[in-house]
Amino acid sequence: MSSKTEVLKCLTDRKGTYISGENMARELGLSRNAVWKAVKALKSDGFMILSSTNRGYMLENEPDVLSEASIRSQLDPKIGDIGIKVYPVIESTSETAKKMALDGAPHGTIVVADGQTCGRGRRSHGFYSPEGGIYVSMILRPENFPYRDAKTVTAYAAVAAVQTIFTASGKRAGIKPVNDIFLDGKKVCGILTESMSDFESGDIAWIVIGIGMNYCLKEDELPEELRGKAGSVFGPSDHKVTRSRIIADLAERLLTGFLTACEEDVIREYESLLINVTQK
Repeated sequence: MSSKTEVLKCLTDRKGTYISGENMARELGLSRNAVWKAVKALKSDGFMILSSTNRGYMLENEPDVLSEASIRSQLDPKIGDIGIKVYPVIESTSETAKKMALDGAPHGTIVVADGQTCGRGRRSHGFYSPEGGIYVSMILRPENFPYRDAKTVTAYAAVAAVQTIFTASGKRAGIKPVNDIFLDGKKVCGILTESMSDFESGDIAWIVIGIGMNYCLKEDELPEELRGKAGSVFGPSDHKVTRSRIIADLAERLLTGFLTACEEDVIREYESLLINVTQK
């Protein structure tokens, strides 16, 4: 982890209490100057860190700031040093991830954006992607997971999204086949799975899973055609879990689950979460 990520994780673990720069430096194996520079950079990113000459530093609260450091600080170290690219606004996280995959980006690399201008769903349908949502695409390399069937990959991603929503909110969402997540009768998440095959062998070269999740939307913020159809995981006043934490949880489920779950279990879990929705 970078010094910035390590300092943020240390402050997050002790949120609401002070820790001296000297103790933090000793605990993390950094210099006092490196700690100071990391705190300064985090403040520039928007993190509310209090500084006291006698007491050190304190993360006053956990603001909803999307950054590589904020996501990485939430990841279990067992996941390893995956690539994380964060954008304020981008055309499409999946389009960017596909270009990165072609350039050789490794398994587990994620592309994250605060907003998308050209979000896509299945069959080239548009996906409304205003700033403040959760838009993440992950690159998967076939040598790192057992599945070759696109439906199984999409099914596991849908299960992972439902589980992530429950962990973050305590709310039980369901899956409308094949790739839409519904909560209280409204769509809150969509999944797009794309892949490229090797021309000579026909084997899959890479898969990109794109997940768009409505984090906190007001009804009057939606386009007229989506009102009553689209919802969000949280309401205006009940979002207590940051987007960085949700993205980290989702990434962990995708990376660890693809290694441990057998295909039959994935399909069984997917089918148990299917719901009937008349909305188109």
